[in-house]
Amino acid sequence: MSFIQRHGGVGILTPEDVPDLRNAVKEAFAILMDGQWHSGQEIKERHRHGQGEALRRVRDPMRRVVWFSCGAASAVAARLTLEKHKEDVEVVYCDTMASEHEDNQRFFDDVQEWLGQPITRIKSEKYDTVDDVFEKTRYLAGIQGARCTVEMKKVPRFNFQRPDDIHIFGLTADEPGRIATFEKNNHDLNLEWPLQTEGMTKDRCLAYIAQAGIVSSLPCINSATGTITVRGASKRRARGTGT
Repeated sequence: MSFIQRHGGVGILTPEDVPDLRNAVKEAFAILMDGQWHSGQEIKERHRHGQGEALRRVRDPMRRVVWFSCGAASAVAARLTLEKHKEDVEVVYCDTMASEHEDNQRFFDDVQEWLGQPITRIKSEKYDTVDDVFEKTRYLAGIQGARCTVEMKKVPRFNFQRPDDIHIFGLTADEPGRIATFEKNNHDLNLEWPLQTEGMTKDRCLAYIAQAGIVSSLPCINSATGTITVRGASKRRARGTGT
């Protein structure tokens, strides 16, 4: 609004400010009533250019967001979702690559090529690596879970997601307990489980990507829990090592 610009954001309104204020209110109501979502960034830009403030709405259509974790299951979840819906699907990776095995980047590239569209990378604005989280917070894990998971994955997701998103995670058909727990703890999210719907177990996911020429073989050790899980390895790496 020009009267805010004139007064530096504070001050007493004068008669010449009234038309500007009226126009700003009209603009705000127009944004509110157009039935579309507008991004927070767009709202800030409109406000900065004197076009008023309004609810966070985004002009883009409702989207399905597949949360890719550089693992076989989430890769298959992304592929199945894209095959079924084709448009308005965004595959997103919370970037923890600096703390993972170097071969995960190769797996990432293979999957991205297989999906036929770019994978969006988002990351923490405060921390660069898992070690960085520990060094700065002096906290690794507790009853609330691993601090690095919160800071490196959950916070970036919260900042990226929109209220009307449909979220898709790589939980498989043989993980009904984890799915039920996730739904209970995230009742505010719109969730779809394509792997469960299609009966895709962990083993079936591994076989599915193997048919695409992508091998999942390298173990990933969770430093917070000591858990060892199988993560992605590219076909180029696998062939080079003879595995």
